Amino acid sequence: MGSKIKLFCFPHAGGLSSIYYNWKEHLNNDIEIVPIELAGRGKRLNVPAYKSMQEAVLDIYNLMKPHLDGSPFAMFGHSLGTLLVYEMIQKIQEIKGMNPIHAFFSGRLPVHIIDQQKRHTLPASELKKYIVDLGGIPPELKDCDEILDMFLPIIRSDFKLVETYEFKGNTKPFAFNISILHGYDDKLVDSQRLMEWTSYTSEQCKFYGYQGGHFFINDFTEDVVKVINKTLSTLILSTN
Repeated sequence: MGSKIKLFCFPHAGGLSSIYYNWKEHLNNDIEIVPIELAGRGKRLNVPAYKSMQEAVLDIYNLMKPHLDGSPFAMFGHSLGTLLVYEMIQKIQEIKGMNPIHAFFSGRLPVHIIDQQKRHTLPASELKKYIVDLGGIPPELKDCDEILDMFLPIIRSDFKLVETYEFKGNTKPFAFNISILHGYDDKLVDSQRLMEWTSYTSEQCKFYGYQGGHFFINDFTEDVVKVINKTLSTLILSTN
């Protein structure tokens, strides 16, 4: 019997770890999902929101640390989660000298491409409209101001993390394969610049496109998980 691969999953801005819970029923048995709960939401509602990327990285590293026991692991992030995956790879490499066996970057351009928008400074009404238009709110909650108002501060905080992010550069390309997932109708992702992800690894970089917008992972969950199953299960066979 071979060892399991841990799959750390990072949510989008305003997202809870629970967005990945339904993946469990589709993942192969040799993959153990570890959804990461960011500060200020879910079971960590009382933890203050991050003020900087450095603060976020340190907090997330402490969450991941007990799971970094030498067994193989992979990472998946969507949108803001992609940025966090990139930063956590650097942190884990720096402290532990370990690398994931694979990284999945979803719904985001390469991290060196700076986001010029300043959505975190928008008035509440405009920020709500932006989130709804992007497709980040379930239809049944679009008109529920109480719930939107509750999530707005954390979404604003997450957007600030993205929009004040400083890419350090000068890091070596990854020595492992990566996968890039994107929606063909995602207004936040320029398909031509998406190809710049290939410079982030000295190994293989594969692209997977879906007929959807920014939140294609909600509409194509089974298809996305199939890619993960196929990719990671092949790696499990090669490591045993």
